[in-house]
Formats: sequence, C-alpha cells, structure tokens
Amino acid sequence: MLERNHFGGNWTEHKTSILETYAKQFLTVFKNQPRQKLLYFDGFAGSGDIDIKEETDEEESFRTIEGAAVKILKVDTPRAFDMYYFVEKNKGLAKSLKTKIDSEFPNKQCFIQASDCNEKIKGLSKFLRSQGGKTYKALGFIDPKGMQLEWSALESLKGLPIDLWILNPTSGANRLLA
Repeated sequence: MLERNHFGGNWTEHKTSILETYAKQFLTVFKNQPRQKLLYFDGFAGSGDIDIKEETDEEESFRTIEGAAVKILKVDTPRAFDMYYFVEKNKGLAKSLKTKIDSEFPNKQCFIQASDCNEKIKGLSKFLRSQGGKTYKALGFIDPKGMQLEWSALESLKGLPIDLWILNPTSGANRLLA
C-alpha cells in the first residue's frame, strides 16, 4: 500500500494554490524563450497527495488533496518545466511519489530522491554553478514541517538563478528564541 502525507487543513490548500499560481507566472516569463531550461526543485515533496482532516463536530474524517508536486507537474501552460527534482527523506513517501509520477506523468523528466534536503540543496547549487548560471533557471519550494533546514544549505544558493520559496514554521523558530 502506498503511503500518504497526513497533515494540514484549509491553509494547505491555499498554500499549494498560491504556489501553483506563482509557478504559472514564473513560466510565463520564459514562455517565448524555448532555449531557456527551467527546473523545479521541491525539498520536502511528500507523497504527491495529502490527506487533510475535515473540520467537523462529528467523527474524524479526511479528504485527499493534491500536494505541491502534483500541482506543479500538471502545469503545462504557458509551458512546462524541463526538469523536476523532488526530495523526500521518508522512503515510503518518496516511493509513493515515484509510483504516482511514473503512472500519471511518464513523459516528464523527474528525479525523486529519498534523501536529506540539505544535501540535495547543496547538490542543486553545484549543478546550477556548473551550468554557469545560464542554462537553467530554477524555482525552488522548501516547506519543512520543522527545523530540518540548515542555513549552510540555503547559503550555497547565493547568487544563483533561482526563485526560492521558503516556508518556515514559526513554531520551531519561537522555541529557539527562548
């Protein structure tokens, strides 16, 4: 059986919808530049689907929504990304995402890594530097559930052609302020 993410609420739907809208605008900038290669990087990709607890007074129920990875893979206009790189440390969730992508998006160039996001961000940095900052432009989405993100990983992206979205959970930062 495939694993799924179980978290969030209405804000999760809003967040992924806003990311999808931004991605479409990002792609619009490059719609008339077919030689410009575009890469999407998701550092905490999950399983592709999210089971969200319904807000009811009755018994507990869940409904399933598409995660950010699936929403971004469905964007084909004004153009699609040329490459997708998904990182999910949980091997079961990464396997579920790979199964979903292989089934629903067989023609997309996707890489799914069951690994630590920080190491893969540093790898992304090396890849973009090796391209001289000209071949690929990237859109990155980093949405950890806790304080897993290391500053050194983010620092490695300095000066590179990447629009980076970082959603930082304030609860973890608040604990560190004490």
